[in-house]
Amino acid sequence: MKRLFLIVAMLGMVMSEGSEVKESSDVTSIEFSADISRLMKLIVNSLYSNKEIFLRELISNCADALNKVKIESQVNPEVLGEGDMAKLEITVIPDEDEETLTIIDTGIGMDKDELIQNLGTVAHSGTFKFFEAVANGTMDADLIGQFGVGFYSSYLVADKVVVTSKRHNSTQNIWTSTGTSSFTVEEDTKGENLHRGTKVKLFLKEKEIQYANTTRVRDIIMKYSQFIDFPIFLRVEQEDKNYRSASDDDEDNPEPDLEYVEPVYEYEHVNLEPAIWLRDPNEEIADGDYIAFFHTIAPEFAEDPRIWTHFHQTIDCDFKSILFIPGSIPKLGFAANDRRFTHIRLYIHRVLITEQLENFLPRYLNFVRGVVDSEDLPLNVSREMLQETKAMRMIARKIVRKIIQMMNEIAERSKDSEEDEDPYLTFYRDFGSQIKIGCIEDHDNRKKLAKLLRFNTTEHEEYPISLDDYIANMKPDQKYIYYIAGDPTVTTITKSPFLIPLKKKGYEVLFFPETIDEAMAKEMRTYDGRPFESITQSNSNKAESDKEKQRLKEWKKEFRPLTNWFKKLLKSNVTRVEISTRLAVDTTSPCVLSSAEGSVSPQLAEMIRAQEERLNQKAQYEEKKVLELNPRSDLIKRMNYALQTAKDKRDQEKLEKLGRMMFETAMLDNGYHIEDATVYADHVFEIMTKMTGLPHAPVMPDDFMFDFEKMRQQEEEEELAALRAEKAEKRRKLREEKRRLAREAGLSEDSIDESEFAEDKPLDEQEELFQELEKGVGPTKADEEYFKELHVEDIDDKRDRELAERKAKREKRRRQMEKDRKRKEEEAKRKRRGRGDDDDDD
Repeated sequence: MKRLFLIVAMLGMVMSEGSEVKESSDVTSIEFSADISRLMKLIVNSLYSNKEIFLRELISNCADALNKVKIESQVNPEVLGEGDMAKLEITVIPDEDEETLTIIDTGIGMDKDELIQNLGTVAHSGTFKFFEAVANGTMDADLIGQFGVGFYSSYLVADKVVVTSKRHNSTQNIWTSTGTSSFTVEEDTKGENLHRGTKVKLFLKEKEIQYANTTRVRDIIMKYSQFIDFPIFLRVEQEDKNYRSASDDDEDNPEPDLEYVEPVYEYEHVNLEPAIWLRDPNEEIADGDYIAFFHTIAPEFAEDPRIWTHFHQTIDCDFKSILFIPGSIPKLGFAANDRRFTHIRLYIHRVLITEQLENFLPRYLNFVRGVVDSEDLPLNVSREMLQETKAMRMIARKIVRKIIQMMNEIAERSKDSEEDEDPYLTFYRDFGSQIKIGCIEDHDNRKKLAKLLRFNTTEHEEYPISLDDYIANMKPDQKYIYYIAGDPTVTTITKSPFLIPLKKKGYEVLFFPETIDEAMAKEMRTYDGRPFESITQSNSNKAESDKEKQRLKEWKKEFRPLTNWFKKLLKSNVTRVEISTRLAVDTTSPCVLSSAEGSVSPQLAEMIRAQEERLNQKAQYEEKKVLELNPRSDLIKRMNYALQTAKDKRDQEKLEKLGRMMFETAMLDNGYHIEDATVYADHVFEIMTKMTGLPHAPVMPDDFMFDFEKMRQQEEEEELAALRAEKAEKRRKLREEKRRLAREAGLSEDSIDESEFAEDKPLDEQEELFQELEKGVGPTKADEEYFKELHVEDIDDKRDRELAERKAKREKRRRQMEKDRKRKEEEAKRKRRGRGDDDDDD
């Protein structure tokens, strides 16, 4: 065969030294040596992590046999024969009843000696050192495609394998083995005549019966062997049930008799679709064919591909490829492992080797989908070794160039596009971050990728522009490409005080909306000879002209007390405090907080800290901040003056509170996080309260909801007011009673002494009551001390209970006194009536 197996020659060598051959008249039995058994165990248990590839291996061997007979028939046409014998095809027969799987090809076939040579040994590719390294775990056992040991992968799922094979004009023989210590070869005189070819029948292990299921087998064929050159026919059952009713009146018979019906089979051509990448890229291939193929290999994408390229590379390395750039991100987003794997399907001889290759392409291109098919790649090497081969490196470089060309083509199309939304900006919105990662990691293609970048600027807030457009708009005296971290569409970055001096000079500033943007700029350093410059870094605070330098010198001297005071106040919170020449172009911003040289913006610093936490690393990055003071700000001038004229400690405390608040406000304004937002809020509210120009509100009683003493006083006052009202009502009734008695006695109402009813003079009968009411009925000092000793949760209930008891006692005493008063009034009436009777007698 064209593709033999991974360790045949080596095991053949061992066989020649240590195996024993026993022959009888009908059967040849070969005993493996101990070394061969050990290697067989290694093949089954170590070299294969995915069992389903056994079927791919067997079908690939069938394709090799068909290729070989096709080539031989060109020299000797009799090899093919005529009619059905001339058909070159593969048949797969799963049988769940027998728990077997059979693969048949009409290929070249093997005679007895070839069965012993090809199936009794394993193809040689290396030495014993390779297998010893695999066994010791010092070499990657995951073979690319895991070819070379293909036939023996059958023992991953089968505990017995029977191979029947026949060459043209040769006898038909059977090879049988359980994959343990020996195999047998004998002539097949009873079986079905193959005419030519090979039949491999696997007796499946108990746990691997799934591989006798038609649907499972079809899925594996379509996954790995869909595009091989020869037709693959799968035996399928036409009817789902093998039993039917034996009677005609099934409706009247709840349990009809059943009789077994032989299943009816047909053979389904499962690989009808040809490999589209094998077609000539220059011929007319419908867009619909490419789109359908894209959704076949990339079902996770809902939209059609945005662009694709189909090419055939023949220089240096021969391979065919189709590459797609998706129309959007996947329906469920990118999986976590997408960062490591490239989703380019690798085929060798149209047989799928792998759907994901780690580190095949740069990771920023993990959104690209496609296929690569090459016949120049070796099969019997590990994945690590394959990716280090010259052919693989050349394929990767070519594919990267093609992908960048496609992205450039999208950008060029957008210039002439009449769509409402720019096609390239749509693409950039989904995959722009990938391009930025490429600018960081792919040094070879950095210049090409940088031309694909797009950013909003102070002059183009709505529509992003390229770096080439930015450079074309630069002022003649502008030396740097200025940028500021922040997204103008979701933040107030456009009002940043850092922008004011550059806007006045007419300089355009790039907005970096993602944290990766700043990392990209620091890695690139320059573009087209112009260095990148962050306007939030302190090194942008430069005095350029001689006049500015002289003025800065004067300001430094004038505000030296304030800068020294801020350094002492803020301590390690800032690296230094300095006078800002760039803020001096305007008087609105008293101060800003910039990043020191070598430091990064707060947004990038936050990302670094998050990454350290995610990796459980000890925090190593420390932000370095510089406080810049505006010498033309009225607040800064006042603070400098107040600092020099402060009289006492109270003035110093006020200045310190104001200084800390200025620092924390600058932190918030420039994207930093303050440690204690509550303290900052308290400072703000305090200053708002003291500095507000609003009129004072009327003095209102303090909130007494949880002041038990005030609650008690209010309740007592209400009770006392009620008793006083009752007292006044009693006085009124007494006055009316006296007036009535006076009228009955014939006396004038003027004769009544009204002073007896004055509020400050208690009635003689109620004198004791009114005296107690005037004194109040609240708890004594001893009661108050007692309340203080009680737990706060018990005070309310205790107080209510005691007040209720006191009120009840007062009510009882009042009723008793009222009763006594009425009794005395009755006695007085009787006495007056008695005196009147005596006068009449006289």
